[in-house]
Amino acid sequence: RTGNPPLKLFIKHSKPNPSMDKKLGEKLQEFATVVRARDDFAVIHHYDADGITAGAIVAKALQREGKKIKCKAVKQLYTETIEEIKGLGENYIFVDFGSGQLEELKKEFGDNFFVLDHHQPVDVKHKFHLNPFHFGIDGGNEISGAGMAYLFAKTYDPENKFLAPLAIVGA
Repeated sequence: RTGNPPLKLFIKHSKPNPSMDKKLGEKLQEFATVVRARDDFAVIHHYDADGITAGAIVAKALQREGKKIKCKAVKQLYTETIEEIKGLGENYIFVDFGSGQLEELKKEFGDNFFVLDHHQPVDVKHKFHLNPFHFGIDGGNEISGAGMAYLFAKTYDPENKFLAPLAIVGA
């Protein structure tokens, strides 16, 4: 279940950098390995087209592995929203948002959350935060949340390549 995701298909680099692509691939592998070892996930995603498709990609990848999941679309990760979603699972995957709320998420969920996002991150570290800006990729112009979700899903299991059309819709 290993394999490098086809980064060049989903990332339009303004300045290609093979070293950064390799680092992103390694981080995707690490992310997938930790997710594979856990179960009982709440997939929380943005409620726009990008977020819905990104959430669907992650949910389908986890379902195919027999993981227990619940999904919820929300407008934004407000304090009230975080209160609403507590208890939906043991682990949380935030898709198409979360990079700007890492401090709050760490406070509420400890190490039991993952973030797959393409928006500008804040300067807070979390070991399960995957954002293209950390790899020299402009998440505002070069990849969508659905693109990030697809890269995760394809790394998680190369057979998830059938989810590519969803990533394109989300872009």
